[in-house]
Amino acid sequence: MRLPRPTQFIPLTEYFLLSYHDRQLYRQHSHGIREKQMAKRYSELRSGMSAAAQEQAERLAQELLAEMPLHELRQARGLSQRELAEKLQVQQPSIAKLERRTDMYLSTLRNHIAAMGGELEIIAHFPNGTVRISNFADLERNTPPKTP
Repeated sequence: MRLPRPTQFIPLTEYFLLSYHDRQLYRQHSHGIREKQMAKRYSELRSGMSAAAQEQAERLAQELLAEMPLHELRQARGLSQRELAEKLQVQQPSIAKLERRTDMYLSTLRNHIAAMGGELEIIAHFPNGTVRISNFADLERNTPPKTP
């Protein structure tokens, strides 16, 4: 795999198609650690795949993208805990602690996702359909006025 310059990032779909070893190399490279072995470009590997294999790889990538822990999302976005902490104006240990939590405020999660360049949506799945919950779309704007 030919790794991009540290200031360039590969798309998330391509990141999840990499082997565990290649993900490690990408993370090391994106944090300035020298690459230890030569690898092929992803585009070269993909061009050698059959159409069916490419479709299967794309399906797998979409499944992997549909669910992942916060620390993997941060890594896939090419951010270190330190960089994310700077964006959120907190200390790095706070990011490590947040990524281990299983319960947190929606506003905390929304700010964390926004700092990575994303937008948080809350979706409820029912047997007869899916509903996007709009109460949390913009917490600041929809905050009811305080009463004395």
